[in-house]
Amino acid sequence: MDVNSIIEALDTLTVADLRRVKAEVDRIAELHAWGQTAASGLLDNTKPESHPTYRQEYTRCGKPTCKKCSAGAGHGPYWYSYQHSDGRMHKEYLGKNKPAELQQRELAALRSATQLNAAFGKVVDMIGLELE
Repeated sequence: MDVNSIIEALDTLTVADLRRVKAEVDRIAELHAWGQTAASGLLDNTKPESHPTYRQEYTRCGKPTCKKCSAGAGHGPYWYSYQHSDGRMHKEYLGKNKPAELQQRELAALRSATQLNAAFGKVVDMIGLELE
């Protein structure tokens, strides 16, 4: 569903439904504003298995004299991708920098959430609804 279809559908909702939509848009925008990747696939129309999931992890080197491992969380954080294929989970080390694909997906989701929030604001203004 594209943004224009969503905007047109907003006009048919009740005040209670509009409040629910606004709360969900705000929640998604907040997740992306804080850089959390948990919602990165929420706005995709693809199955979660079709693209990798990314996360940061700390590792331990196992050396008895390592200060990072003994006094802290370990080395890192490092980015890893997880993806199902052939019925198995595959883990791949990606390094210290956030993967470009993840940055693009987060930016696209943030743009969609921002557009939806702006459209919702216009509908609220048109009908004169006070949400606070």
